[in-house]
Amino acid sequence: MTKETIADTINKTENINQNEKIMFSMVMKNTIGIFQSIEAQRKSRIIDICKENKIPHIVVPLETLRSDLTELDEKISREGYTLSLKTEDITAYYSAEIATCMFSPSKIAIKIQIPIIKKNKKYSISKLIPIPFAWKDVTCIAQQEKEELWISSEYNTQVSKINTEDCKKGLCFMRRVRTQIPSEATCINLIIKRKNPKLMELWQKKCYHTTKTTVTQIKEDHLIITHPSNDTEILCSENKKIITENITYGALEVWLPCNCQIWDKKTIIVENTFPCDSRVTDYLNISHIIPQQWTKWATMPKTNDRKHNELHI
Repeated sequence: MTKETIADTINKTENINQNEKIMFSMVMKNTIGIFQSIEAQRKSRIIDICKENKIPHIVVPLETLRSDLTELDEKISREGYTLSLKTEDITAYYSAEIATCMFSPSKIAIKIQIPIIKKNKKYSISKLIPIPFAWKDVTCIAQQEKEELWISSEYNTQVSKINTEDCKKGLCFMRRVRTQIPSEATCINLIIKRKNPKLMELWQKKCYHTTKTTVTQIKEDHLIITHPSNDTEILCSENKKIITENITYGALEVWLPCNCQIWDKKTIIVENTFPCDSRVTDYLNISHIIPQQWTKWATMPKTNDRKHNELHI
């Protein structure tokens, strides 16, 4: 409503005196200001959500999305596909980065890329995480050129590389042409297919003279501690577990509940978490692990000080 329409409304209003007209004008202006402020906040919120490539629930209501997804699922089902995210978990669509917004002065267009997958087809995404292991006063770790993700089909019959930028928060876009990996060429192939003898031949690593305590996180509750010191301890609520064993070979594998902390030399190196993910273990479990490749070695090679004090194995 413009100033002109406000004036017209006031002038057409009969049986009110000048003071009442002034009061009426102020009320109308304040009301318009409130509506404009609400609309500006609404648009700003939509823009913020769109910047994250998420579906703005303000524009696409839950029931509208559910109805459209149900209809889409019926259509693609006839072609042998199904929704990756089920309609029962409709809120997952609003947290996934699958939307692109386009703005005009009067309209908002939203493009949503609905993730689908072939029926009865299962894939696994793997990430190679090198784990450092101790050997007396040395730390050894597998060499890895760069961080990569690998996708394998059910029963691990085929392994191929997938771009890291194609995976966001548990959803991966599978391109039509994928990089095929020779079956015997990479460690990830051999690990997935559990071909340990071949893996031993390809396993390359470097070792460094250091006994610094390091923590490698595999999952939310799955940790590897290399070179734990005599001051390393695990606190779970009122209970304390002091690691007294001298781990000079291998590392400690720890499954850590949410209410536990790991301390080293009076410093917290792993915090407790809240709220707790339901998938996190409820029980503290500590195991001493060593690489399988080391189990048949009688001795370790000596340090080659001529190459940056590194030990090559």
